[in-house]
Amino acid sequence: MFKIFIFPLSLMVLSGTVLPAPSVARLAISGAITPPTCTLNGQTEETYFYHFDISPGIFPANGNLILRPQTQNIEVICDATTYLTFIATDERAGTELVTGSNNYGLGTYNMNTKTGYFAVRVDNVTVKSHADASTVPAGIIKYGVFNDFALLGKNVLLTLATVTGQPAAAQIFAADFTITPTINGALKDSTGDAALDGLVVLTFAFGL
Repeated sequence: MFKIFIFPLSLMVLSGTVLPAPSVARLAISGAITPPTCTLNGQTEETYFYHFDISPGIFPANGNLILRPQTQNIEVICDATTYLTFIATDERAGTELVTGSNNYGLGTYNMNTKTGYFAVRVDNVTVKSHADASTVPAGIIKYGVFNDFALLGKNVLLTLATVTGQPAAAQIFAADFTITPTINGALKDSTGDAALDGLVVLTFAFGL
């Protein structure tokens, strides 16, 4: 009985003495976290113009004039997969004829008469995972709620999202920005020197 237990023990001791010294392998990781480079029509800054021609004859007999909407598509192209959010700032804040979180100013006429205001609707959102991928319908998260469109709110974060309501990870983002101005009815009696002077700055951010 003792031989059965001692013999294997002796083998273990001997085998331990002839093992070579262990080899060591190291796994080294290097790299950098680099934000993507994104452009608007190939530019880091871009201005989109909406021009409206107005004559006194198109004003209603009473009340303000609501102009026909104009739409432009804005496309953001990135060189790496990212998430896209943006915030709008009203550069004519305080000149809105009707105040509201979604109403943007159109400047003033004769120093103290407010020209009007406008709203911006964002819809027809699409994303592409890369340049050769298929276009995928998407939507917008505003105040934590997903929808396929949203009114552009002042200083309100909007996130482009998949139809499941999750932030969209992609390289190409696009959406229609539709502007609908409302003009102060008092301007129908202007002498022709009144002008629309609205300006909204969209600040895009990449990542969450």
